Amino acid sequence: MAIARPPCSFLAAIAVILVAFVFAAPSHAQTGACCAPDNTCAAGDAGTCAFPSFFVQGVACSATSCPATGTCCTSLGGCVVDFQVYCSASNVWTGGRTCSPNPCGPATGSCCTLTGACFIATQANCTAPNVWTNNGNCTPNICPGPPQGSCCNSVTGVCTQTAQTGCTGAANTWTLNRPCLPNPCPQPPMGTCCIAQTGVCSFGVVSACGTGGIWNSMGTSCTPNPCPQPAIGTCCNGAGTTCTMGAQAACAVPNVWGANPSCTPSPC
Repeated sequence: MAIARPPCSFLAAIAVILVAFVFAAPSHAQTGACCAPDNTCAAGDAGTCAFPSFFVQGVACSATSCPATGTCCTSLGGCVVDFQVYCSASNVWTGGRTCSPNPCGPATGSCCTLTGACFIATQANCTAPNVWTNNGNCTPNICPGPPQGSCCNSVTGVCTQTAQTGCTGAANTWTLNRPCLPNPCPQPPMGTCCIAQTGVCSFGVVSACGTGGIWNSMGTSCTPNPCPQPAIGTCCNGAGTTCTMGAQAACAVPNVWGANPSCTPSPC
């Protein structure tokens, strides 16, 4: 016995209904709660729930549907009420707080100078070329020290290990990463230094031959003593009772020096 088939028009109608259902029926996975920073909630979907609101998929609005809001404090002291997910890592989020009054003070941190010194400051007070780090501390000092090198003094030939900022003056020359042992600095010429008042001789650089000294770059030794010797005379004490022989520089006031050849007889 032949089985009667439904007419084609009936099948076509069923197909249209199924297609319309598939494309028109809302997807439960795409709907949910659209949470605003002011703690209000509205039903919506991911496409219509825009920033700064936060979309929670698959739930209806209720007292527990939305995540907590709080203050998002910037490093300069700015305040925004927002969800934690929208508060970037460089800012500080605190739940359950509002921005009226503003609870966000300017953030403090470590401020590193070019010399390696560290102090606590706000970002606004840590000006270039200093480097500021949010929430950084100075104990222990986190700032990198400046590059070190040798500082050569052309007058004395002395070498000092220091940063470039510590090697100033026209006579100094700084070289990066060079040690002072052994001394790499060019040495100034040596010579004799004669003290006119005493006739004492010392051998060294011109910078070591101080006031009252006469330096001779041709001098190579103080043995024998090349310095002119001062005149020798009598030195009478202030009371006039004692006489000694010596240079005028050694006969200090209240003693009295005289260009006498001998204390015998006493000139005092």
